[in-house]
Amino acid sequence: MEIAVGTSSASMEHLLAKLEGLLSQEHALIQHVRGDIQYISDQLAAVRAFLHGHRAAAESSARRRRRDDDEQMKLWVKLTRDLAYNVEDCVDGIRLWLNRVPEPRDGDHGLLSSLRRAWYAISTVYVRRDIAAKISTLKLRVHHLEAPTPTPWCDGASPESYTTAGDILSGRSYTTAGPSASFMGMVGTEQAMGELGPWLTISGVRDSRKILAIVGCRGLGKRTLAAGLRCAAGEEFDCRVSVVASRKLRVEAFLRSLLKQIMPRVAYNDLQIGGMDGWEVRRLKEKVEEQLLDRRYVVVIDDVCSVPSCELILNSLPENQKDSRIVVTTRFHAVAEAIGRLEHGHVYKLNPLSVHDSYLLLLRRTFGSNYQCSSVIDRRTSKILDKCGGVPLALVALAGLLGCKLKSDPNWIRVCDSVNSELEKEHLPDEVTAKIIYLCYEDLPADLKTCMLYLSTFPVGLNISKKRVIRRWISEGFIAEKHGKTAEQVADDCFDQLFKRSMISAVDIGTNGEVKTFQVHEMILEYILRKSNEEGFITVIDEDCPGLMPRSKIRWLSVHGSTNSMRAKEFMKTVSLLHVRSLTSSRTMKQLSSFKILQVLDLEGCEDLTADQLVKICKMYLLKYLSLRRTYMKGLPSVIGRLKYLEILDIRETNVQRLPTSVKCLQRMTHLLCGDKSRHLSLTFTVEIAEMLELQTLSGIEIDTASAEAFAAIHKLTKLKKLSIYNLKVQPQNISRSFEHLLFAILTLTACSLTSLAIDDGFTGFLNELVTLSTFPSYLRALELSGGLNKVPEWIVHLHFLEKLSLSLTSLRTDSLVLISKLPVLFSLTFSVNSARQRPGVLSIHLENVLNSVGEIFVPPNGFSNLHTLRLLAVGLPLQLISFLEGAMPALQRLEVRCRMFEGIYGLETLQNLSQVHLEVSKQASEVAKEKVRQTRSSVSNHPNRPAVIFDEYFE
Repeated sequence: MEIAVGTSSASMEHLLAKLEGLLSQEHALIQHVRGDIQYISDQLAAVRAFLHGHRAAAESSARRRRRDDDEQMKLWVKLTRDLAYNVEDCVDGIRLWLNRVPEPRDGDHGLLSSLRRAWYAISTVYVRRDIAAKISTLKLRVHHLEAPTPTPWCDGASPESYTTAGDILSGRSYTTAGPSASFMGMVGTEQAMGELGPWLTISGVRDSRKILAIVGCRGLGKRTLAAGLRCAAGEEFDCRVSVVASRKLRVEAFLRSLLKQIMPRVAYNDLQIGGMDGWEVRRLKEKVEEQLLDRRYVVVIDDVCSVPSCELILNSLPENQKDSRIVVTTRFHAVAEAIGRLEHGHVYKLNPLSVHDSYLLLLRRTFGSNYQCSSVIDRRTSKILDKCGGVPLALVALAGLLGCKLKSDPNWIRVCDSVNSELEKEHLPDEVTAKIIYLCYEDLPADLKTCMLYLSTFPVGLNISKKRVIRRWISEGFIAEKHGKTAEQVADDCFDQLFKRSMISAVDIGTNGEVKTFQVHEMILEYILRKSNEEGFITVIDEDCPGLMPRSKIRWLSVHGSTNSMRAKEFMKTVSLLHVRSLTSSRTMKQLSSFKILQVLDLEGCEDLTADQLVKICKMYLLKYLSLRRTYMKGLPSVIGRLKYLEILDIRETNVQRLPTSVKCLQRMTHLLCGDKSRHLSLTFTVEIAEMLELQTLSGIEIDTASAEAFAAIHKLTKLKKLSIYNLKVQPQNISRSFEHLLFAILTLTACSLTSLAIDDGFTGFLNELVTLSTFPSYLRALELSGGLNKVPEWIVHLHFLEKLSLSLTSLRTDSLVLISKLPVLFSLTFSVNSARQRPGVLSIHLENVLNSVGEIFVPPNGFSNLHTLRLLAVGLPLQLISFLEGAMPALQRLEVRCRMFEGIYGLETLQNLSQVHLEVSKQASEVAKEKVRQTRSSVSNHPNRPAVIFDEYFE
């Protein structure tokens, strides 16, 4: 068994880089200490090389070391990790001190320079001698750190050859296939959906709501079944939502989560800004009742753990005499029995999968959803199925493990024998699913183990952003550049590996086909929480998990509840927070002054962040990652420029519209994330932002051409990879010159490194100027143009690398589609219009398009060879009749339509690969429009592929 945390290659690289940076500080150290630091650095580099060689040998061989050798190596790695932690703490302490002490000025000469240097030497002598003593102690520890001598490998593998998986199962060769968006798939749930369909759709007594309890052990797919029921509830219901109940139910959090889904986004945001976080339970209940009183709703409550919690939840939802439905999932029979005793309560016991369905799920998740399974189950596969016991979570996790093993060894029988022997070892947990999770985790490489354990930072049921996690991995030093790939690319590969191994499950797939948000299943999260606690990694303050307590110094801290709770207060009093380098809190965080060497601070969604706390944050000089997203602050302190190591600043969905001038000191900033699309808020671009020359991502900005200096400086950001402009403010008197400057800046940036560009011109006419470009941004991979766009630019056919394209709905015409169809790698295409930003000219452009197309738009038969997703979002404008000609969009799998005025879609049966259709109609839509949407839905149901159809209504 291997200790992952703190010994990964990237972690060692991170520490060595810090040591190298410290050695470059000529004025900071007493001379003989410089040699000690160099010695420590050299020794740790040797340790890194040894660990890398040891892992490479272990991972490339099927052989196993003797158990006593494993224990010896485990102990040595643990000692190495603790020493690396102490070295890093010392280095960070020195860096913190250097940031506070003014350095001698190299440019000074003569007497003044001598006096300054003498004063610096005298005033810092005690501190430097203390540093010297600490470094000498660490040097001694490093000197005595000896790598264990490995004994020869014992060959336990049989040399005989085996039949491949393809020979045994269906004669096909093995191909890698990642899991689908659903964590467990819908295999085996057809029967349950058929039995529960009448309960959901057939109306009984109109003045009563019905309550269903789905009960079963963990991992059976209760959440998947409940999600299927929620999707099956069609237009008969006005409102469909899903909420996760915490183990120790917090009614306020439950009601806020409910309100966020049942209220219009703008109204909910207004309540947040107005201080809804301070509302009492009574007031929140009243707001929920106000929203649901006149609506027939379906509410899914996942993972209810006790009868009192169930009663609190049911009492929070109004009895509105609309024949509503409530679905509760639970693993506790007492909760199900309590619901069964209610007048309109119903209980459904979810059973394990049959042998046939287990076989089908295992092979399709291993080899791909289109895999044709043999009807005969071989002996070894049958043995694996017996061990899984029909539990979908166990089958999916095991499929991920089998898929990874088959990459290096395509022998199905040999791999099955290996997994079966592993499952039979005595030291494994008793529960079958826990055994499989254990094996899946142990099969991860060391770097992936660290990344996986880091996910214990987040609470159960949270939808986690992929980009958020990737950026945090990098900021923590767990991921570094490797094999010519950037840190972002390496982190993306690590994420994909965890996804393919089914250690995480997708919640939302983006239009580019990549995971946007994901979850960690409760059982997997419980395992990595325990494992993290054993290794002294993430320390979690959570009233739901009182047994998880740190054994030593705290370096990674996550607060799942409130720091005002009794448990949190007692915890804060009894432990030292001086060594914390990473802090996550999503509710409240009162004690911010104790964290001196903090490098990652994630307060996304924090409820009560104050101006004083923001000033304290600006004294955390070593911060690299700072997220204040959804905190609804109004501004940042003027002293934020002190955070000279800051690389990532996330202030999205806040009220910050301008940054202090001191941000020009943030010379290491790589990602500046700001603005709020839903409320049309953006951050004003200033000359100080243009001084952040390392910026790679700049999103959510507003460009005001009246600020000539800032406007002219935008082209200096030559390292930008992603630029999102939410708004343009152009002065009428110099509109032509302003457009010329902006076009020049865009061409300059795209010629350097820009690959993603989004512009909302606010209907100023800039997009139509963009159409006239004589040159074009050749290397763009993503392009979004919102506003008044009369037609698609001719130069778009030269964007041979473009994968994602989003255009204003005003450019949706047949000739536009002919042009776009020539893009060879286009994966996602969106046409949309934002009614809230609509200008009077937009309707005239749309009417002109209708006249030119005679009211109907034809999708051409040739082209769109790689298009996977098509989205038509007509919010506030009529969506014309769309006709797919024979052979159009041959690769299209996903179609999304969101509209109020709808004329219909013809030719869906010609889309050979169509698998998903999402239809959303405005609640304000006319009955004629809704009827045409129903007709479209009916035509989809007759499609030969029988694609999944999701129908919903939305607030405008």
